[in-house]
Amino acid sequence: MTKFFIEQIDAPNEIIEQLKSLSQDIKFHREVTKGGNGYLFFGENRILKIKVAVKFYYWGGEEKYHAEPSTLATINSPHVLNVQNAGLIDGEWAYFVTPYCEIW
Repeated sequence: MTKFFIEQIDAPNEIIEQLKSLSQDIKFHREVTKGGNGYLFFGENRILKIKVAVKFYYWGGEEKYHAEPSTLATINSPHVLNVQNAGLIDGEWAYFVTPYCEIW
């Protein structure tokens, strides 16, 4: 696998800075091409050795855009990803962390 360079990511600076901060705990391996409302990165928790997905999404200061992580956090099912962490970056961007789920 090629080395993942955070500085070379085509994303807003706020996301790049948050990735650098998260990289203390997560060893990032790859990014998924920008989606409809955000950016998705895959890595491994350095301590727990579990694969994780980190999704950054635009919320623009409107609480309704936290619906995805908020809803996932309320569901306790083996068929739904649990949210391990979530946070605000600034008044525009937020993120949440889930276990990695390979579907193919």
